[in-house]
Amino acid sequence: VATKRRKTPIGTLPLLRYQIIPAKGATRRRGLAACYCSGMDIIKTLQETLGADQVITGEEISRRATSYWDQAPTTALALLKPRNTEEVSAALKVCHAHKQPVVTQGGLSGCVEGAVAAENEVIISLEKMNRIESIDPQDGVAFVEAGVILEVLQEKVQEHELIFPLDLGARGSCTIGG
Repeated sequence: VATKRRKTPIGTLPLLRYQIIPAKGATRRRGLAACYCSGMDIIKTLQETLGADQVITGEEISRRATSYWDQAPTTALALLKPRNTEEVSAALKVCHAHKQPVVTQGGLSGCVEGAVAAENEVIISLEKMNRIESIDPQDGVAFVEAGVILEVLQEKVQEHELIFPLDLGARGSCTIGG
């Protein structure tokens, strides 16, 4: 790993340059090398870590549309539905230990297909992380989880005679966390 620094308007930022060497039997996706463990091993470990009700597999995944723009069935090794950041962290720790690629999904309203998973990837859905923890009208600050829908947040802050100034056409389905 080599580190190189360059001058930028905001100071000096480190740039890491590295070469990725594919593991034996690995496949390439989006220009990155990845190695995959046995799908059943990681699913079992994720079920033990999060609970079986939060790890969706098989045909149930294909009942979900790929995105708002593409109604094709979702394909993935598993779909995780963590309820808080601790569960996201635990899931990512398992995936990292197994060198398992992960795709995060929010409201699936993006046009660039950044949340579309391949059949050998694990999806972490933020849909259950939808709590508005607090709104402080004095400081004009809201603490929300990543799965909160934009329109829900706009309505809640309006109750405090505030506005959340971000507004998108997908306000009824897009989430704060992406």
